[in-house]
Amino acid sequence: MPRTHLGDDGTTWANNKLGRVLKSHPLIKFYGSADKVVSYCNIVRMYAGKDDQIHTVLDLIISVLFKINAFLATGKPIDFQALLEDINKNITIFMPEEPTDFILTFKKPLAAHFNFLRALIREHESNFYALKLKDKGIQTLLNRLSTLAFAVSVGVEKKIYSV
Repeated sequence: MPRTHLGDDGTTWANNKLGRVLKSHPLIKFYGSADKVVSYCNIVRMYAGKDDQIHTVLDLIISVLFKINAFLATGKPIDFQALLEDINKNITIFMPEEPTDFILTFKKPLAAHFNFLRALIREHESNFYALKLKDKGIQTLLNRLSTLAFAVSVGVEKKIYSV
């Protein structure tokens, strides 16, 4: 099994500018929290059955996170406008109107899983703020991803969207 052993000293590769940094670096924490969200998306898939729209949302969340990470690691440009349009379109499918009351989403397992996914995305968003980068595009994408997870949770729970 190939291993580099480079991380044995407590460092890992961060990006083209920083090179190797301590594994406790905020950027590494940000990458790790993206991995956590992606991993949980794949757990949520088990509860989604064969519903194509749910799988499309999960694929979108994963894709956006990978694009953000690629941007931070290599500077690869992101088409923020296209991604926001896609996210907003999916929000509207699951939550066509703004909620007017407090909503608990725990009665249906899929709704509860999307609610927890939203919490993980919010944690990831918090890790972005810890980087102290002033990138409104990334801030907006992460905020909308949490709104998307909430919208799916509400749509499934309130039977606006049925799986």
